[in-house]
Amino acid sequence: MPELLLNHSSLNDALAANTAAKRWCVALSGGPDSTVLLHLLCEWRAEHPSEAPALLAIHINHHMQADADSWQAHCETLCSSWNVPLIVRDALVQGSGQGEEAAARQARYQLFEVEIGAGDILFMGHHLDDQVETYFLRLMRGSGLSGLSAMPAQRALGGGQLIRPLLKIERSALAAYASAHQLQSIQDPSNLDTSLDRNYLRQEVLPLLARRWSGYRQTVARAAEHAAVSQAVVNECLPAPGTVRSALGDPGIEQRVLNALSPEAAMITLRNWLRSGALPMPDQL
Repeated sequence: MPELLLNHSSLNDALAANTAAKRWCVALSGGPDSTVLLHLLCEWRAEHPSEAPALLAIHINHHMQADADSWQAHCETLCSSWNVPLIVRDALVQGSGQGEEAAARQARYQLFEVEIGAGDILFMGHHLDDQVETYFLRLMRGSGLSGLSAMPAQRALGGGQLIRPLLKIERSALAAYASAHQLQSIQDPSNLDTSLDRNYLRQEVLPLLARRWSGYRQTVARAAEHAAVSQAVVNECLPAPGTVRSALGDPGIEQRVLNALSPEAAMITLRNWLRSGALPMPDQL
């Protein structure tokens, strides 16, 4: 998508299909991507006043950066100026074996799960470059089809749905939009820390790919879509079996179900069962 063609009409398909929602909620960090998304939604609602549901923003304060409270204040000022109600929630980020960034993400999504009720939609500002980075991160971790599907454009969340309407739009297009509309946003200094895998990919690795393959974003996104389609077929052919309980109440699968399958099919079936119960996934089975 050419940078200067991004406007609220670019979201027509995603938004027009969801006007029956109870509320439109935007995950607002105060960064460039979520700020652009909120502005696009405000513009779309102004043009479709009789169609669009109520709009609000949700800001999660992780209290992990020295400027966290000033970021919250920025979001409050922004929403006040755009006449958008803002919900602020404080995240309790606890250490985990996956690192601080993963712990913050888990805490953030737990709060979203609670906040998003039946009929609500949570819009998130993930874009094409985020999708590509997610694909490569999971590739380097040896992920299977599910992981290489990267981020879905839509999935269930809490009592409602999570939708990523910018997932096919490049970061540069969002930056051009922000500049054209003079949108002010915060900059997280941790984004410059190349000791973090995502930042290393963004700043060191992907620019090298762009020099050789200028259209790599679209081709990687297409590969992720192929993986998602393949995973959907696998899920249909090898659905997660029902859960049984031990005498102590622990969840499990009947062994005969796995014994009836080939080792490869049994591995996939077990993974699907673990995923269906939101249970930890081993690196290998």
